[in-house]
Amino acid sequence: MPGKITLDRLVKLIEDKQLDPRQVKDLIDEIKYPGIRSQGAPVDLSLLVKKGKVRVGVVGDTQLNSVGSRLDYLHTLYQLFKEEGAQAVLHPGDFTDGHRRYEGHVSEVRYHSYEDIVKFIVEEYPTRGVPTYFIGGNDDRTYLTSLKRDICADVAERRTDLHYLGMNHARVRFDNVIVELNHPRNLNRGAYTISYPLQKLIECYKGGWKPNILLVGGYHAFYNLERRGIEAFLVGSTADPTATMMTKRHSSDCGGLILEINVNKEGCLSDLQWDIIPFYR
Repeated sequence: MPGKITLDRLVKLIEDKQLDPRQVKDLIDEIKYPGIRSQGAPVDLSLLVKKGKVRVGVVGDTQLNSVGSRLDYLHTLYQLFKEEGAQAVLHPGDFTDGHRRYEGHVSEVRYHSYEDIVKFIVEEYPTRGVPTYFIGGNDDRTYLTSLKRDICADVAERRTDLHYLGMNHARVRFDNVIVELNHPRNLNRGAYTISYPLQKLIECYKGGWKPNILLVGGYHAFYNLERRGIEAFLVGSTADPTATMMTKRHSSDCGGLILEINVNKEGCLSDLQWDIIPFYR
């Protein structure tokens, strides 16, 4: 986008392209932080569909570098994904624990140097021959706002099995089945009911934009809801609550998911089977 971005030019671009609010927010982020990957058409993973079905593992809120992050849980999940025939792993954000997010955060992380954090993740994230497609979450974004560095991109550049799809939102498709990875920018973890975040998010989709499957990170909880033809999941976490999380009364459901997506001859979703893999402390 050459030339200076003026307000009038931005408004005209929004009108000409008929951008929705989320696309506008992504456009502004791309202007402010060039390191953010643009979010276009769904990433095509159709080659993974064999004989009308595909299995995928799901993890989220791994909070890597946090003292609460459970690498043992993460490695166990990836081993199970491999044994169960998963052909990919999907991760809807908060890949890392972020950078100085709150007062006292420095005492709840393992490493403090940016390069040490990247090196730690590159060396310790599971390698089981199963590719991972992931987005950044609000915690990952703090590196952009404070250091102007995209830690998700920097890690993915050093690991051929980690595929970074952008910040907060991306889509993949298996034939005509659309799976959305979503990490809401404005989390409401104090909602009176666990279903509320999914309900409000599903209400936002206009006709023709709805995914078949919605995977939502950020809430450190498991929940499944079917509404408006969308099978939606809160995907849990692989991090125990830190002392700060406990003072805020934030719990954490640890574990992952396995999805079996079945498609018909037209490539559309015909059936979805899923299992939660919980870890109890």
